[in-house]
Amino acid sequence: MRELRRHLNRGSIGVAIVLVALVAGALFTFLFSVLLARLIGASGAGLYFIGLAIVDISVTIARLGLETAVLRFASIAHNRGDRGSLAALYRKSLVLALIMAIAIVPGVWFIVSHLPLGGDRAGDLRAALPLLMLAVPAVSVLGLQAEFFKGIGAPWTGTFVQSVFPPLAL
Repeated sequence: MRELRRHLNRGSIGVAIVLVALVAGALFTFLFSVLLARLIGASGAGLYFIGLAIVDISVTIARLGLETAVLRFASIAHNRGDRGSLAALYRKSLVLALIMAIAIVPGVWFIVSHLPLGGDRAGDLRAALPLLMLAVPAVSVLGLQAEFFKGIGAPWTGTFVQSVFPPLAL
């Protein structure tokens, strides 16, 4: 009975820490959005969020749904104590995500540069497009890294990498 209580307490603390990290990430994102709108105005913030949507859609395509597989197989290998499988899974998933991200960047760049996005500031969006495309591989790897942390029993670190770090890095 004591062991069950100790396990529940440890799990409860982990859940509470993850919840705090998620709330902190949402708070940082909100504060950043307000600060951004105040500093560069509504049209500049609109361009930023269009760019963010482009990067998010590109990253979702580049990951190929690997985050679910990484979480599942990393937790299985971690429970078995199989460090070789963990290392192979880590390398292969990150390399695959990087290759896909690099492969889709030219297509996304071509499509977005021909879409009428940004209204009267479309030129500014096209000028920022190279920087946006550089972010696609990095953000792809960041999401997989977060899921890998969760899979090896570090959910707080994974949640921090996934929800707190990106608003702070912007």
